[in-house]
Amino acid sequence: MRTNTTAAQLRAEADKLQARAAESRQRCGADGMLTQRAAGLSADERRLEAAIIERGGVWDFPALFGLDGNLVPARLEFKEARFGGTRKVWRLLDANGRTAGWFNPSEAMDRPARVRNNAKKGYYVGRVIAAAKAELAGNNILAIRAIPVRTDGGWNADVEIVDNGQRDERAEIIAAYQAAWTARDHRAIAAMEAEADKGGYVAELIAARKTA
Repeated sequence: MRTNTTAAQLRAEADKLQARAAESRQRCGADGMLTQRAAGLSADERRLEAAIIERGGVWDFPALFGLDGNLVPARLEFKEARFGGTRKVWRLLDANGRTAGWFNPSEAMDRPARVRNNAKKGYYVGRVIAAAKAELAGNNILAIRAIPVRTDGGWNADVEIVDNGQRDERAEIIAAYQAAWTARDHRAIAAMEAEADKGGYVAELIAARKTA
């Protein structure tokens, strides 16, 4: 992350890059696709960097926990999947930071199922707040996107724990939705339904109206 740069300056840079991409589309059409894509990605990176600055230079990230709720020394990595794409794996670390083993987290679509499957292997996946920066990542021009990246190498015991993996986040969301439904807070309802639609559990929210 660049120092001495404000969020407002970064967003101004992003707007200029976005305008440059728009001009290229008007002038060159599809012939300038790579230039347009590069400008758009750089704009996305600056906007994310601005958001990180506004949060105090930190972001929330997945973290590995034991069944006792304590942090496990581990670093999240991405490896090539057998049939294309990538998959998440946790590199378990020893006291010297060397590889002590691997943990393959559950890929079940349903969160309760993921939690159960991971717990059977002795772990929970939660979230922590750690120092961050914005980077572009991806294995091809179409897959590249701006993402927050930890600046501590992926593991640090001195982080703020948000969730040790044992929170029932879905239940909390449903409870908040029921409260918004009762209060007829249409803006909050719409926002939560949009997020639920992305996460594939909007039907659960709709059903929760009956008991609100």
